Amino acid sequence: DDDNVLSAFLKMARSKILARCYPYESDYSELEMPARYDELQVQAANYYLNKRGAEGETGHSENATQVQYSDGDLPQSLLREIMPIAKAVVVNETTV
Repeated sequence: DDDNVLSAFLKMARSKILARCYPYESDYSELEMPARYDELQVQAANYYLNKRGAEGETGHSENATQVQYSDGDLPQSLLREIMPIAKAVVVNETTV
C-alpha cells in the first residue's frame, strides 16, 4: 500500500533528523521534531522513495541517463541542513 510506504519513509526521515539534532539521545520516541525540519523530512522521504529498489547502487547508466547515489543513507546536502541541539546537564549541584 502506497500510504504505508510513504508513512514508513516519513518515520525513517524523522528518525534520521532527530538522530542528527540530538546526537547524544538513545531514544527518540518521546522527542518532538522541530517544526523547521518539516520540509526537510518530506525531502528526505522523497529521497528514500526515489531510491527504493536501488538501495546501495553506486552507479548506473541506461539510455543516456545516469544514476548514482552517495555513500551512506541520506546525502550530505540534506544532512547539512540539520543543526544539532545541545542540552545542559547538571552533574553536580555543588558550587565551586
